[in-house]
Amino acid sequence: MKKRSMLACAMAAMLLTCITPDFTANAENHTTYNDESGIVFFVYSDRAVAQYTWKNQDIYNIPAEIEGMPVTEVNVKFEDTDVVSVSIPSSVQTIGEDVFKYCRSLEKVTLSEGLKSISDSAFYECNSLLNITIPGTVSDIGSQAFYNCSALKTVEFAKGDGCVIGEKAFYNCDALHTVTMEDGVTEIGNNSFSGCNNLINLSLPETLHTINSSFQGCSKLKTVDLPDSLKNLNRYAFLSCPIYTEQIDVLKYVDDWVIECNTDVVKTSIKEGTRGIAHGAFSECSSLTSLTIPEGVEIIDSSAFVGCTKLIEIKLPSTIKEISTNAFNQCNNIRSMTVPESTKIIAKQSFAGMDNLEEVIILSKDCSIYPDADTIPTASNYSDVTIKGYTGSTAHNYADTFGRTFVALDDESTSPTEPEETTKPGEPIYIYVMRPDVNSDGSIDSSDASIILAYYAYTSTGGTLNFEDYMKDTK
Repeated sequence: MKKRSMLACAMAAMLLTCITPDFTANAENHTTYNDESGIVFFVYSDRAVAQYTWKNQDIYNIPAEIEGMPVTEVNVKFEDTDVVSVSIPSSVQTIGEDVFKYCRSLEKVTLSEGLKSISDSAFYECNSLLNITIPGTVSDIGSQAFYNCSALKTVEFAKGDGCVIGEKAFYNCDALHTVTMEDGVTEIGNNSFSGCNNLINLSLPETLHTINSSFQGCSKLKTVDLPDSLKNLNRYAFLSCPIYTEQIDVLKYVDDWVIECNTDVVKTSIKEGTRGIAHGAFSECSSLTSLTIPEGVEIIDSSAFVGCTKLIEIKLPSTIKEISTNAFNQCNNIRSMTVPESTKIIAKQSFAGMDNLEEVIILSKDCSIYPDADTIPTASNYSDVTIKGYTGSTAHNYADTFGRTFVALDDESTSPTEPEETTKPGEPIYIYVMRPDVNSDGSIDSSDASIILAYYAYTSTGGTLNFEDYMKDTK
């Protein structure tokens, strides 16, 4: 019995050997190098990676190269060391996840130009760290990268080409009082600086386009200048900050953006000088029937008016540049929308959920309309939505693509000239506006050109039928 058991184990081992892939065969070859800096490196054919420590010390100066290979990544977990100071060279592009997590004695970190990524939780709870300068080459700061660094006083972002600050990156840094961002930062994530109770000085760059719910609970933040580059502002971005809580009016503002409206309001006006309407600013204002938007407003952020079910009409100023996703969702009583000529972007589902929408008038000839049927959908009763715009415009193209009725609004340069006075007094004059797709087959091609040429040959030889009757007569 014992022999059978041993034989079975041997056969099982052989079988496993046959079916188990050889992972080591595909592993990248490397050598190990113990550097005098106290760090062990994995050296590959084109780079070296700081992998772990072999000597516990309070200062680590990571070298720029090992055995001729550039050190491009730091994956060392320093948690079990007594590290107080670290210098990272310009060759390093990535600081890995959890590298300095719980390094509660770490006071100073020198980051060099060349660094591209600071990964999730890289400096999590380094609660002796006093100051940090983010190089301009950094493109992303991971989630919770500097979470609860309770002694951190200043953060400076050097000028760069583009950086996204991740969710809770500097969450609960209670001593943080100054954040300076040079041009380069483009987006600040959810709760990135929430709970920074001593944040007083905040400088935002002209490259910033998105602020999520980023500064909630910054209990000493009273003022902020929002850059003109800003396109997306969450209504909760400054929730529980004095800049938010000390306002008692029906509408609340941060700099030149309106961020919130009392949900019980029936009629109100946005103040002059406002540039943007924040994400969800009027959401669930189910009693709102009338709103005046002044000239100068450029951005309507996502879900700005979602749930304004009693809003009957809304006039958009001639300065509007962008209408974002779900901007008017559930505005069920609006039957007509006019998009001004200044508009550059109509985002996905901008007019979704508008159950009684009958027409959208688009005065811009070349605005970007998100190519989806739900951008300007049919009404809930499946009735058609008429799109009015200029012949050959993006509105015209959208209507043709998604089967919406299109009515041309021809300006002076494209309107036909008035016909000669050939009708009798009191007899109506009909003007037919010729569209490029004259045979209505869904394509503008040589067939349309042939028909148009044939019609002009017909009229040049004395034909009197207008084009519409000519087409009927020749079928």
